[in-house]
Amino acid sequence: MDRALSLSRPAALATLRFEENLGQAPSEARFLARNRDHVLVLTVEGPRLIAAGGKAGKSVSVLDLRFAGASAPLSVKAEDRLPGHVNYLIGASPDHWHTGIPTYGRVRYRGVYPGIDVVFRGNGRALEYDFEIAPGASVADVRVS
Repeated sequence: MDRALSLSRPAALATLRFEENLGQAPSEARFLARNRDHVLVLTVEGPRLIAAGGKAGKSVSVLDLRFAGASAPLSVKAEDRLPGHVNYLIGASPDHWHTGIPTYGRVRYRGVYPGIDVVFRGNGRALEYDFEIAPGASVADVRVS
């Protein structure tokens, strides 16, 4: 990874939001979502959940979710633009700052399987995802590892 991913605890948010990666995270991340104890990184290979655990978040667990049989790279697109932006003011030099980062309410993996999308969204501060299955698509195609 070319950039470190911070597990710092953000201020409490009313709802989970997804940030577009504009250089504030490793380059493979397309979108990020953060809550008090987790960072969800959405890449073209699939989602990665990074969880801080133990006292004061000293240990880290990583869970990669893969859509078995899906063709890579996956199409990852944001939906439901939210008001406001996120700013990362790291260090004294504005050259290292990332400002005006848009946020979204949902991120869609389009066409993971024929006629099947996977949509990540927040439900309050909780993360949820749905398989959206078009008429005629086969739920038997869905395989997650």
